[in-house]
Amino acid sequence: MKALISLVSILLLSLWVCPAWAEGDEEASEQASEDAPQAVPESDSDATDNAPAQTAPLAEEQPADEVRAPAEASEPYPPVEDDPNDSAPNLGRDLNDADFRKSAESPKTMSFHIAFGAYNLANIDKGSSSEPGRSIFGNANELMFQGGFEYLAWQGFGSVGIEGAVGYWSTEGKGLYQSGTASTDKTSLEFVPFKLSGVYKFDWFKDEYNIPLVPMVKFGFDYYLWWVSNQRDNIARYETESGSVKKGMGGTFGLHVAYGVLFNLDIIDPKLASNFDYDVGVNDTYLYIEGVYSYVDDFGSGSSWDMSDHSFLAGLQLEF
Repeated sequence: MKALISLVSILLLSLWVCPAWAEGDEEASEQASEDAPQAVPESDSDATDNAPAQTAPLAEEQPADEVRAPAEASEPYPPVEDDPNDSAPNLGRDLNDADFRKSAESPKTMSFHIAFGAYNLANIDKGSSSEPGRSIFGNANELMFQGGFEYLAWQGFGSVGIEGAVGYWSTEGKGLYQSGTASTDKTSLEFVPFKLSGVYKFDWFKDEYNIPLVPMVKFGFDYYLWWVSNQRDNIARYETESGSVKKGMGGTFGLHVAYGVLFNLDIIDPKLASNFDYDVGVNDTYLYIEGVYSYVDDFGSGSSWDMSDHSFLAGLQLEF
């Protein structure tokens, strides 16, 4: 019994002593932490004070009278000279300057044109009392197409060229019986004019002063190849008074004189015209109109058709 009481007493004593001992250890541990030396971070000023001193070299002072003035603006660049070996035009220059445009152009040796205009065979029955041509084809005022090339043989105070051109013209009507009465069969008259001309264009003012109007004159020879077709588009045949049968085709010689004026389109947009010359080689582009006196009757022969007329053509011409 005494042993049991003693055991209980020891147990109660240990329960009371252990918490107090653990609490004492915590206080001792906290006190030890407070007593331990603390590491204090150095401030920026301390680091600066402890760093070795560095001194920057001082700029040398200059006397006031030796202080240099700021550099003056550089002189403008000298003008750029055109490279004679470079065919490209300097588009930065004034393209309205006639001298510059003339020097920047590529060489020109020929021209090409296309034109349209009305042509009237009013004199086809000249010397005939029956007027078969007018009876079949009426007034015969139809549109003619023409195209051609010109070789510029000389260029100086104006330009002289040799031009070859070819065209096409046609009209339709109703055939005639030998008695002179009209038939219901369709017939047509067609011709292809071949022209060889000498051309003079007074383009000196255009080249020197950039004036866009260029007068021109032409003189040359013609050959009109013509044929008459029936309603089957075959060459018509006819019987002569002697009873022989001939084909309705032939050719008539003549000559022509022409006059006109060209309007240079380059003045509208010189930069575009200069690029067109550089890229394609076209120096000048013109719109033009011309009047043509054609005397096509085999030089006055009474046995040939008279295909003469005073006509007008309007078209486009390119010089390159």
